[in-house]
Amino acid sequence: MKKGPYLKRLILAIAAACIFSVGSLHAYEPTATLGVFVEQLIFPSAGRTGYLTDIQFSGLFGWSTRLGSGSYLNLSANGELNTYLYSNPVLSDREQLDLQVSAPFGSNRLDITAGLDASMLGTLVSPAYFNPDWQLKYRLERGRRKLRPYAAYVGYYLYQPDGTEDALYQGGEVGFLYNPSIRRGYQVGLEAGMENWTESYLFDAAGNPTQEGRRDVLVKVNGEVNGLLGFFLSWTLDGQAGLRWSNANRYVNLQFRLSRNLEKLAGRRETQKARRDHCLYPADAI
Repeated sequence: MKKGPYLKRLILAIAAACIFSVGSLHAYEPTATLGVFVEQLIFPSAGRTGYLTDIQFSGLFGWSTRLGSGSYLNLSANGELNTYLYSNPVLSDREQLDLQVSAPFGSNRLDITAGLDASMLGTLVSPAYFNPDWQLKYRLERGRRKLRPYAAYVGYYLYQPDGTEDALYQGGEVGFLYNPSIRRGYQVGLEAGMENWTESYLFDAAGNPTQEGRRDVLVKVNGEVNGLLGFFLSWTLDGQAGLRWSNANRYVNLQFRLSRNLEKLAGRRETQKARRDHCLYPADAI
């Protein structure tokens, strides 16, 4: 029996609620912020003036603690609900969660990171989606020297209950961190992986559907610079460049541009990765 959109949304909501339940753990000196933002846009519409009012409710939560024996945990979560008041009011939402656990592993260090980017109602640019990601990183401390190589396993899954662009990505990354001081840090990594589109199937040269699924190979160079101003203000600047090879392009003229859906997926994925991937926490340099 085929799942309807309401059942898929219910599964999506339950899964997100289970992940956000991590925030109910006992926290030492957590930070929580709630806010309301109101914006009104004025624009021409059919020869008259149109008005659009956006009311946004947002919340932030953060918690960091040491777990003993050189281990620590960082947790952050934020969410927002937007109400767009026009002729037909529209609701949109977005929830994000980041969890990192770091612990000594012999003379080196093991970092486990999990994240979530989700929307139950959809946003103005995309339908509802559920996008968890994860990373397992092994760092060679080398006696806590300034230059520390690392190797990592990374992955994510994109689930869209109302769409057909679900994708599973798994890959690996090698690189190094360079921390000359607690106030400045650098990171460079080379990442490669495979992205499988679980609901996308290819067509043959005659335009007939096949049972072969779409697969993309991604190769990227990731870079980051971060620093600490004073004792409490930290900053991060990161970026990446890469290539994508897809078996879906075998019958596509190379003069054609990427499809709109592929551009949208790649843009959303890279934005999320730039937001949270490979953060160098001050605790690393203590």
